[in-house]
Amino acid sequence: MKKIVVLIALTCLILPSCSLLKFQLNEEGAVPLSKTEMNIRVYTHTYISTFFSELEDAVDSLKQVTNDPKIIGQSLVWLMNNESAVQGAVFQVDPKVALADTWLLSIQMVDFLEHHGKKYFGDYTPILLEPTQQLNTQITQAAQRMLNHKEYETMQNFVSEQSHRHRITEINYTRDPIYAQWLQYNNMPDTSAISTVGSLSQVIAGFSDRFSVMGGQIGKIAQWQLELASLYTGITPETFKAIGDSANVRMDEFMELINQMPYYLDTTLVKISGDLLIITSVLDDRIALTMATLQQERQALETMVAREREIIMNDVDSISVHVTQTLMQKATEMLKEVLLYLCLLFAIILFIPFGLGYATGRIFTKQKVHKKTEKEGRTGKGG
Repeated sequence: MKKIVVLIALTCLILPSCSLLKFQLNEEGAVPLSKTEMNIRVYTHTYISTFFSELEDAVDSLKQVTNDPKIIGQSLVWLMNNESAVQGAVFQVDPKVALADTWLLSIQMVDFLEHHGKKYFGDYTPILLEPTQQLNTQITQAAQRMLNHKEYETMQNFVSEQSHRHRITEINYTRDPIYAQWLQYNNMPDTSAISTVGSLSQVIAGFSDRFSVMGGQIGKIAQWQLELASLYTGITPETFKAIGDSANVRMDEFMELINQMPYYLDTTLVKISGDLLIITSVLDDRIALTMATLQQERQALETMVAREREIIMNDVDSISVHVTQTLMQKATEMLKEVLLYLCLLFAIILFIPFGLGYATGRIFTKQKVHKKTEKEGRTGKGG
């Protein structure tokens, strides 16, 4: 009873929030679905079980004829995508829209396998194509049987047009809702598209079918996801089981260790205490020995430093005396050289001019005497 109340509350909260769906859902005065609409809803809700069964059997048949992990993995992806798509198509508010969308999906699936199946499934495509074609044939015949001639032609033209506009070309695909296209194709305004979703019992039955299908698929999807993981990673269910068994063994060992922990802890503490005493004693001896050694090395270092200092000071004294003597000797020699150069300078400055003057005077005097002698000689001869 509580589940029914929750379903009614969810319906009242969710459905009126859609601007395209305006209807009344009351316990009193609810408008039930027409006989045709009810038959369509019952058929589509039954068709989904056939859909699941056919596709799952096809994938199982494919697994029996190939061990190729790539093909098997892609078939599982194809299966999960199609089962998710058919749920979105079948469980719509308007039964006719649900029938049209489911019919459209069956056409798109056949078209995908015929034109792109070989890319994903190779030579094994017919194994998946045959049941898909059968599902398309079933829903086509059901639509022809449940709709009048005009309604059937209208829906057939609509799904044919949509299948050409929205082709499935990839194994991972997302289908858009067709409700708006359905209203536009039939020239129906949004405000009067749906006036009722049925009586209370019909709504509850629809939700019950939906939750039943979803509950049944949860376990299957989890299994397929696990199978996909094992195909892509190489980890098989046996590997998971072995890991689980190993974890259980480890856990048992751990629990046993915990149970024995008090005894081991006491024993360990006693042993650690004794070991610490021994280690402390050894460390004390090592530290004392190290300190004595350091003291001896320090004294030896001080003695060596003092000796080296004395040697260095003696060397400094002898070096300073030698440097002083050398400097004095060099200074004396330098002073002698300076005096010699000064004497030469004075000699050059003082004696060279006077010497030149004296030599020049001697030369002029000799010339003058020589000319005078010659003149006197000439005069004597003339007389």
